[in-house]
Amino acid sequence: LASLPGDQATQALAKVLLNYQRKHHLWNLRQIVNRWAPTSENNTGAYVSAVAKAMAVGPEDSINLEDPDILASLVAAIIHHENGRNIYAPVIINAAVLDAQGRSVA
Repeated sequence: LASLPGDQATQALAKVLLNYQRKHHLWNLRQIVNRWAPTSENNTGAYVSAVAKAMAVGPEDSINLEDPDILASLVAAIIHHENGRNIYAPVIINAAVLDAQGRSVA
């Protein structure tokens, strides 16, 4: 994803996360992050904790990625965790999330 422009990278991430929920029925943060950042490649426990804290949700809380605000929050938290900072402006993340969800961008 890092080789794509910000809007394409964030849209791709949002689509992957939506597919985790839509196709694989992953409903809580721990399930989603475990798939995104498997323990064979990451300290998944620390990853889950950081993302949960950033989103102000519990690791086992059910989240609905069809809600654009929740999906944008997750995308932003993952980008921040992966890069040590958020490298994309919120407007880019929000537009990419809406596009990934098939919603019009106003």
